[in-house]
Amino acid sequence: MRPIYDINFQILAAWLIPPKLRGNVTIAYQKALISPIMWLYGRFRLYMEDVSYRTSITPQVCYLQKVLNDTFDMSLRRIQILDTPGITALLIHLEESNLPVITHQQASGHDAEIPIIHDESSYDGIYDFVVIMPLQLDINGHNRLVTILNTYKLAGKVYQIIYP
Repeated sequence: MRPIYDINFQILAAWLIPPKLRGNVTIAYQKALISPIMWLYGRFRLYMEDVSYRTSITPQVCYLQKVLNDTFDMSLRRIQILDTPGITALLIHLEESNLPVITHQQASGHDAEIPIIHDESSYDGIYDFVVIMPLQLDINGHNRLVTILNTYKLAGKVYQIIYP
């Protein structure tokens, strides 16, 4: 199926000329008149391809890895995204509120090892995923890498970039 914006302007220009006037000179003149429109249409097609590519990227790991490899390592595709084993931490309440802390495990009599934290600063060392960048790649593109990750990652996810 062809998209609605797929137009062949050269054929359209020839069709718009009445059959009695369709000579080589008239068709060449008509094509010269529509050449700026064809240039603008070419720019539009490039823009549509770019938008289509950017909207096809989702926060899934395979797509994040695809966009990073397409941008930084097109030939060898060495950039990897791995999940971290991460510690599950529960923020029950802030220390300032002085409320008693009762977890489900304590109430049911089970002794579980879930760290309970009382402030937001304890979340700083916990990452949802790790991006492994080969050292041979351009490290000067770090800001671009961060921008791409922040654009496509799921909101609230925290990552770490490692250059082994």
